[in-house]
Amino acid sequence: MDGDGHDAARALLRRAVAAGTVLLRNEGMLLPLDPARLRRVAVLGPNAATARIQGGGSAGVYPVRVVSPLDGVREALSGAAEVLHSPGVHAGDHPTPLGTGNARDPRTGEPGCWSGCWTPPVRRCTPSTG
Repeated sequence: MDGDGHDAARALLRRAVAAGTVLLRNEGMLLPLDPARLRRVAVLGPNAATARIQGGGSAGVYPVRVVSPLDGVREALSGAAEVLHSPGVHAGDHPTPLGTGNARDPRTGEPGCWSGCWTPPVRRCTPSTG
């Protein structure tokens, strides 16, 4: 397929994606954002900077060009607003182990945690009791 064919296919796909997008909630008619009124935009999350394009099994997709969400926002707002990115939380393979260094009693702020059901019995864990 020549360059014109790729461009036509890309334009068709862009229209299809835009037409298939569903806005679930738009309180106060906030969206779409008016680029002329923006000064800074924050794009959050580790997947914003890296496009997720592959499916599993037979759903493999091999595009000619990949644009991450972050790059798309930056391109769309080029010259209109500063675009900031923070990867936010680190999404590892396993949960972070809970310990006294990263757990605090929400009521007292002391190291430790509360565990149990929503109703008693509740057991208090502290550095001295483990």
